[in-house]
Formats: sequence, structure tokens, C-alpha cells
Amino acid sequence: MLLPDLFGRRIRLTEERVSHILARHPYMASLWREVAETLREAEEIRRSNSDPETVRLYHKWYDGTVEGNKYVCVVVKVFPDDAFILTAYVTPTIEGDAPL
Repeated sequence: MLLPDLFGRRIRLTEERVSHILARHPYMASLWREVAETLREAEEIRRSNSDPETVRLYHKWYDGTVEGNKYVCVVVKVFPDDAFILTAYVTPTIEGDAPL
């Protein structure tokens, strides 16, 4: 599956990554619409602390998720000619290094 982000990139979401996300964060099964929306309408994007060169954390606040009022965070590995989702989860705070 390809999901556009706010920069016009097409972000890949593979079946393997869907399985990974659901194994670690089963509540995400009801938040796929929010994952796509977060990529398109991120309120803040930060560099990863562990891989600041290629990993970005997209954040968007949602009231009333299955986990309460929290940010959806979509973690994306970005290369010049490719980008794919590593994971997605909800968090009460914006994570990562300095904003882009």
C-alpha cells in the first residue's frame, strides 16, 4: 500500500510492517485512517534520536482514540528514492529529536 505524506512522497506500508505494528500495538487495528491522515497532515515531524539521518517521526494529535487523547506517531524511514513505515503507535507526547 502507498500512502502520500505532506511532502508528496509515497510512503510504503507493507504487510510485514502491518503485522509488526499489530503485534506490538494491537490497538492500532482501529487507527489505520489516522495513520494515513497523520502522514498527510502531521502537526510536527521530528528526526529520530537513534537514526537522525533517515528516520522521521510524524505526529498528529487525536482526541478520543482507543487509548485516550494522544498523538498518533508514524515512524518512517526516508531515502532519496524510497520511503516506508517502520512502525506506528500512540503516545502522550511528541517524541524524537529537534523538529524539522
